[in-house]
Amino acid sequence: MWIAKSDVGKLPKNVTELRDHGLTIAECDDVGPYKKIVPALEQYPHDVIVTADDDYYYPPRWLGALVAAHAEYPNEVICHTARRMLFDGPATMQPYRSWPQLSTGAGRAVLPTGYGGVLYPPGSLPAETLDRPAYMALAPTADDLWLRWMSALNGVGVRVVSEHRPSIEWQGSQRQALVRTNLHGGGNDRQIGKLVERYGLEMFRD
Repeated sequence: MWIAKSDVGKLPKNVTELRDHGLTIAECDDVGPYKKIVPALEQYPHDVIVTADDDYYYPPRWLGALVAAHAEYPNEVICHTARRMLFDGPATMQPYRSWPQLSTGAGRAVLPTGYGGVLYPPGSLPAETLDRPAYMALAPTADDLWLRWMSALNGVGVRVVSEHRPSIEWQGSQRQALVRTNLHGGGNDRQIGKLVERYGLEMFRD
């Protein structure tokens, strides 16, 4: 578990005690939602990396399903939850809220949504993924969007593995604050606009 250095002292005892059961707690810079992957990419650049949000319950088989799909499709990003990206034209996209949610499917115009868990195979993300000035300027609160643009630049598609489970948030988590900013407050659309301006959309055409 990666945690900002300034937050280490705030961890409750019932979390720190999980070290006795195999959990590693490591300090990192506070880069917002990127804490869950950027430090891991820096430390394990040649390994499979699976991300998970810290504000959801995960069922016993969620990781095994991702790994099993990776064995079958080793060159694709694997996820449990996603949205189908919709386009208005060659250089514009429809609003994020109009993108339908997916429980199965595959392709380039698929955006993994991180709360379901996402598996990134080795080499799926280019070195530019770690460019902190870039991701903090273009998508500071939308790591899902940044990571999808980065993997698409590498020519990597996405596959959704259906798990048929309800999404259950940890009580008192901060996820709702991010949802209000990104989804209901139009934050995703503003960040999408910046990414499109910088990188374009051609890499999402199937």
